[in-house]
Amino acid sequence: MANVFYLAGFIEAWGRGYEKIREAFEKEKLEVPVFEEVRGGMMATIKREKFMAIQAKGGVVDNDKDVVDVVIDDVVDKLSERQLVIYKMIRKSVVDGVVETATSIANKINLSSRTIQRDLTRLKDLNVIKHEGPDNGGEWVILKELNV
Repeated sequence: MANVFYLAGFIEAWGRGYEKIREAFEKEKLEVPVFEEVRGGMMATIKREKFMAIQAKGGVVDNDKDVVDVVIDDVVDKLSERQLVIYKMIRKSVVDGVVETATSIANKINLSSRTIQRDLTRLKDLNVIKHEGPDNGGEWVILKELNV
């Protein structure tokens, strides 16, 4: 199969892919991915510290802990239990393709729509979620995956 890809021009030389990846990562001063054979296939492990630091708007990379964990812990610590419940509901709705509104969330957890709206505002202010589209319609977008 590799020979067919080579003849079709999809790959340029045998065994050159790993070298090109390594060179590109070194050029950007990033840690080179670790490649390993797993059950007859290949797996590449790519460290994301710098990418997550940039996404966290200049977060500092702690070599003892991944930036992903630092960012998540920082945000989770700023949320109430109710806000975490609302986040989980929105995340599930995004995955399931269901539209959640402040009113539908309020009805499900037996609180006022205004209380839910304040919690949604807090989640938006922390750049965890955002709403795209019209107020009466639109959809929620998850901006940060929280480990909850």
